[in-house]
Amino acid sequence: MKDTMKAVKIIKPGRLEVVETDTPEPNGENVIVKVLYSGICGTDLGLWSSGAGDGALTPGHEYVGIVEDPGVRDDLKKGDRVTSIPWNPCNECNTCTSGYTNLCPNAMTRGVPGVTANGSFADYFSAIPGLVIKFPDSISDLQAALVEPAAVGCRAAKLAKINSGDKVLVVGAGIIGLFCAAWARINGAGYIAMSEVNDFRGANAVETGVADELFDAKDPDVVGKLIETTKGGFDCVFEASGIEAGINTSLMALKPTGMLLLAGVSHGPVSLEMSLAVVKELEIKSSLGSLPEDINMTIDKIADGSLQVEKFISDILGLNDAQKAFERSASVTGTDVKILIKS
Repeated sequence: MKDTMKAVKIIKPGRLEVVETDTPEPNGENVIVKVLYSGICGTDLGLWSSGAGDGALTPGHEYVGIVEDPGVRDDLKKGDRVTSIPWNPCNECNTCTSGYTNLCPNAMTRGVPGVTANGSFADYFSAIPGLVIKFPDSISDLQAALVEPAAVGCRAAKLAKINSGDKVLVVGAGIIGLFCAAWARINGAGYIAMSEVNDFRGANAVETGVADELFDAKDPDVVGKLIETTKGGFDCVFEASGIEAGINTSLMALKPTGMLLLAGVSHGPVSLEMSLAVVKELEIKSSLGSLPEDINMTIDKIADGSLQVEKFISDILGLNDAQKAFERSASVTGTDVKILIKS
């Protein structure tokens, strides 16, 4: 008789259930991981709200766990703490061989953990061996649980090419916006403003020290105030809300030749004031996920104290409270930034 474990399943749009299912067994290939903590991210919420998986999908990809069986990975041993790259690149296409494995067009057909294959909101997780990354002893379990979203901010800041003393605006104080701000500071930004519609999340950005000043995105004169404060506009704006109003605010708040870094995802068409990009000769880039080098940089910065991630954890709940955790995370008026699920 097979051992069983608890796993969270998406049953229908907006509904999770905890079920008893078979514990993944060692097969000499995959790495079997006992999950410690998993973070809820925007991708998880999107799958949950859409009812993805027809009752079969376990979401979750931002995790830290302990190796139970290393499978084919002879560089791992039982007891090592690990996570997985939340993508599944083929490493063979032109995109991958050019160094952009985070953009591999074949990944979704190969089984992406927590998206098209079962993920980490469970007691145990069967990890694809080539995606597993080992954590050093220099960071804690809770710090390790936030490495993946922090690495997303690392890549965004790298692409934004922040210069020392730059004036930076972040639109959207969710976890990705907060990490964009944190990395902008690490990379030398001299002034960081946050624009946010949720008063608590905006205030949290200032209280945690990642932003210097908060601007109310609901204020009809917010753009005027942003431009007045910076005496002409920002050098760089990280757009982390993914909504039309946020992107247009970004375009208006930038100085001529400024940089717009799109870190949020728009889930439908948006209408943009693109004439602003032309008359100001703006540079517009987007960022998706992270590369292994970004993950390694993130681990290093957490370990040396430059990047403090635990302060962004709002709460830790068990698997049985996953539905409640998702509802709180999805609330546009809520006070949660990052909820972790403890297995």
